[in-house]
Amino acid sequence: METSSHGLHLHRVDDVDYALAVYTRITSEHLDIHGNREEYLRTKQRLLELVGTRPGGLAVLDRDDDFAYPRLAGMPVARRLTYSASGRPNADLVAEDLRVDARGVYFVAGTPWGRTEVGLRLAGAFNAANALAALAAACGGGPGVDGGGISLEAAVRGLGALERVTGRMERVDLGQDFGVVVDYAHTTAALETVLGELRPATSGRLWALFGSAGERDREKRGAMGRVAARLADVVVVTDEDPRGEDRLTIVEEIAAAAEAAGAARGAALHLIPDRAEAIDFAIGHASPGDTVLLAGKGHERTIETAAGPVPWDERAEAEAALRRRLGPLSG
Repeated sequence: METSSHGLHLHRVDDVDYALAVYTRITSEHLDIHGNREEYLRTKQRLLELVGTRPGGLAVLDRDDDFAYPRLAGMPVARRLTYSASGRPNADLVAEDLRVDARGVYFVAGTPWGRTEVGLRLAGAFNAANALAALAAACGGGPGVDGGGISLEAAVRGLGALERVTGRMERVDLGQDFGVVVDYAHTTAALETVLGELRPATSGRLWALFGSAGERDREKRGAMGRVAARLADVVVVTDEDPRGEDRLTIVEEIAAAAEAAGAARGAALHLIPDRAEAIDFAIGHASPGDTVLLAGKGHERTIETAAGPVPWDERAEAEAALRRRLGPLSG
C-alpha cells in the first residue's frame, strides 16, 4: 500500500506490520506539514524504521537519489536492494540500453536473478526506475519476505502486460492528431520531470494545464508557475483543490510567477479557474503535433472545495472535450 508522509507524521500506521518498503525519488512535498525537505525526509524515514523492526524486512532504495539515499542506506534493516535507472554499477538492479519511443519504454535489466529485456507500454523514461523498483520488490520479497519472491520471468511478464497506470502519464487517445496526457504531477519537481519527458516527443506546442492546492504548501505555486513558463509553450492555470481558499487568488499567484518568467497573458498564459472549461479550452485549441498535459489531479476522483468534495474524473473530462472537438463519431 502507498504510505503517505501525512500518515507517518500523524502515527496512523504505527501498528501496521510492514515487511517491505519501496522508496522512489524523494522530492519536496507537503512542506505545509513538514516545513522543509529535511523534515519531509525524516518523516519518510519512519517507514524504514518500521520495516527495520521486522526480522527479514526488506528495503528497496533508489541509488540515483543523491539526497535521500545516503540517509536511508544508513538505517538498520535486515535486507536491502538498490536500483538505478542511470545504470550505476554499484546498484543491485540497473537499467541498460534505455530506449523510449511513442509506444513505450525499453531497457535491459541487470538484476541479482539474471539479465532480461523489459518492455513497458507506458510513457516516460522515469518508468524504468519504477519498473526496477517493482522487480526488486516482487523478486526480492514475498510472504514474510526473507527472499521468497516470484521469478524474474514472471515479474517481467507482469510489467509488460500493464497497459496504463491511471493518472500517471496516461495517454487519452480518441484518434486525434495531437497528444493528451493525464498525470498526477502536483509538485514542482514532478511537473518539471513530466514536461521534460514530453518535450522531445512533441513536434508542436507543449501545453501545461495545472493548478495548486489551497491550504497547502503556498511556496510551490510560484515555483510551478516558473517551471511551466520555462518548459511549456502554452500554460493554462486552473483549479486543483482550492478547499477554503479563494481559487482566483491561487490562480493569480501561479500566473504572476509564470508571467514574470516570460509567459504573456492571452498568448502563452491563460487563466481559467473552472477546470472543465480549462480542459475544453486546451483541447479545443490544440494543433496537430501538440501535446496537452493535464497535470495535478491524475487518479483523484474529487475536487476539494469549501462546500465539500465535488466528483471529478480527469480522463472522462478529457474524453468529453475530445468528443466535442472531434464530433459524435470519435472514440
